[in-house]
Amino acid sequence: MKKQKRLGLCLFLTIALLCSCKKTIDDYPLANLRAVVSFNFDYYHNSDCGVYIQMEGVVDEVNRVITVSVPTDADLTRLRPTIILSPWTTCSPQNLEAVDFSDGPVEYEVTAQSGKKAYYTVTVTSDYIYQDASLVRLVLSDIPISSDIQPDPLDPTSGLSGTPDKYSDGAVLDIPLPQGWSCQYDMSSQRTHLDMSASSHGCTIEVDDSGEGGVNYRAFTDMDAIDYTYPVVFRITSQSGNVVRYTVTVKEKETV
Repeated sequence: MKKQKRLGLCLFLTIALLCSCKKTIDDYPLANLRAVVSFNFDYYHNSDCGVYIQMEGVVDEVNRVITVSVPTDADLTRLRPTIILSPWTTCSPQNLEAVDFSDGPVEYEVTAQSGKKAYYTVTVTSDYIYQDASLVRLVLSDIPISSDIQPDPLDPTSGLSGTPDKYSDGAVLDIPLPQGWSCQYDMSSQRTHLDMSASSHGCTIEVDDSGEGGVNYRAFTDMDAIDYTYPVVFRITSQSGNVVRYTVTVKEKETV
C-alpha cells in the first residue's frame, strides 16, 4: 500500500513538473519592433522606369522620414522600392509594390508583430545626376569577329570589339587587327557602336577622327562612320560634367 502511495505521489509530481515547464509560443510577448532598415530603388525592378543603377534612400529613424533621389527622367508613377524591415515586421504598401510618388510624399504604415504601428513619410525627388563617363566596350560593326564569322548588320555588338584599359581621362584602347585585314576593310569609314556603363546614362559623346588628336570634335551618334586611319579620340561628358577622353587605335598585329 505504501509502495502504491509513493508511486502515485511520484507520478503526480512528474506531471506537475512537466505542466509547469511546458510553455507554448503564445506565452512569449510579441515583438514591438517596427523599423525600416533600408529603402532603395534597384535597377532590376525599375529599369523600365528609367532607373539604371541602385538609388539608395536616406532613412531618418528619429523623425521617420525617408528621402530618395532618382534620375531626372525617371517615371515616378510606378516605382517599386526594395524595403528591408526589422524582424517580424510588415509594411503597407508592401515590398516591391508599385507606388506612385509623382504627387508628393507617400506614407508607409509599418506594423510590428504585436500590432503596434509606425508611420514613415517617403519623399522621392528627381534630382539625381549621373557621375560617370565610362566606356565599357567599342565595337567596329563592319569587321567580323573572326575570319569565318560575319557581323550581323542588324546587331551592332556582333563586330570586332575592344575594352579600355582604364576609365579615367586619357584612357587608351588598342584594337588589334589580324594580318592583312587593314587592306581588306576600309578603315576610313567604320560604323561604330559604344557600350557605356549604366552609371554613365545620359552622357554626351563627341569624336575627333580628323587625325589631329582631340582638336576637332563633332557630335557622335550610335553607328556613326568613323575614320580609323589615325588614332581616334572620343570625348565623353557625364551629366555631372566629368570628362573622360578615350584614344582608340586600330592597327594590325605586329609580326614576331
